Amino acid sequence: MNTSQIVLLVAAIGFINGLVWTLFFWYRGRRMANTRAAVERSGQTWVMPPENSYYQGSRGRASVSTMGAMGMTDTDLIFIPPLGRNAVYPLKDVVDISSNTWFHGNYRNGREFMILKLADGREVGFQVRGIQRWTEEIRSRMPSSS
Repeated sequence: MNTSQIVLLVAAIGFINGLVWTLFFWYRGRRMANTRAAVERSGQTWVMPPENSYYQGSRGRASVSTMGAMGMTDTDLIFIPPLGRNAVYPLKDVVDISSNTWFHGNYRNGREFMILKLADGREVGFQVRGIQRWTEEIRSRMPSSS
């Protein structure tokens, strides 16, 4: 390969990479908008609108770790992954909430995971900005706090 072919190849790869990321963020924005609209149509209100977050949990036997967006309504915690179905956790099912820099063997830059223990024994972890604010809002809506 000569220099001009290499430059052309690098430019093509950069273009394709940019196109993929543009489509990804466009699709993610549409999913967030659709989720927001569905929640509002259902009569619920956003206590904390969706914002960027990281999720680690399980769906059936499979473990899931992904970036996405998380929001909280007056009754549910909703995680919107880039692909697949939303993960919805009713706040009435949260029996405990804690935080730790490690969760299920995962450590991410020293940032704390907000860890929810659910009534069925499962645990799910989230990384969000303002973890203290999220923790307080969820704790105030847990059945034990009523």
